Amino acid sequence: MSHLATAGLRLAAAGAAAALAIATAASPASAQESRVFLPESSFSYLQQELPAGDFFERVVVQPQFRVDFESPVEAPAGVLLTFTDTMSQEAFASGTFEETNSALVRGVYDNCRTFGPKPKIYGIKCFVPYDVEAGKTYTLSGPISYDFVTRTPTDDDAGLYHAEDIGAVDFRGFSQLYNYDPANDRNLTFVETTEVEGGNYGADHGLFDFQVQ
Repeated sequence: MSHLATAGLRLAAAGAAAALAIATAASPASAQESRVFLPESSFSYLQQELPAGDFFERVVVQPQFRVDFESPVEAPAGVLLTFTDTMSQEAFASGTFEETNSALVRGVYDNCRTFGPKPKIYGIKCFVPYDVEAGKTYTLSGPISYDFVTRTPTDDDAGLYHAEDIGAVDFRGFSQLYNYDPANDRNLTFVETTEVEGGNYGADHGLFDFQVQ
């Protein structure tokens, strides 16, 4: 199991205005490195070890979100999900986000969009309704995948995912920003699933820990 699974990092977000949970670093020294900010939410996240893909291979991942906490926002109505391209576990353990560019995350849905400081892309964000209940576990209605674009992935490669609860007062603005329309059948949404028996669920983030075979 990755050493990050028990790292227990909890770095508070700067607030709803800082919707990008991974903010651009103040220093221009490295275009690929940022400080890491993980917003608080209602969820714990399944930590997973997965085989890294071969060159141009697609690896489908299955995130899980377990509702373990009271929401940090009043009247939660939406959830902003973040999935990053592969990043360095070693850098993340020290509190920074550094892309490895081994694999790119993909999720082609109308309520998802890429994010990052132009022209960089760090991954995707999706806005979904807060249609969850305490004590239950959820996954997503469609696949999230990683396309491996390098011939030499390493055991340091990992994809990060996490969520940010959004209050009812901000629901309309986020819906418009992320093109969420409840009548649209091309939305990504939560669906209830079965908790992995003996699974390691972290309170701050989920990790797809890619291992070279």
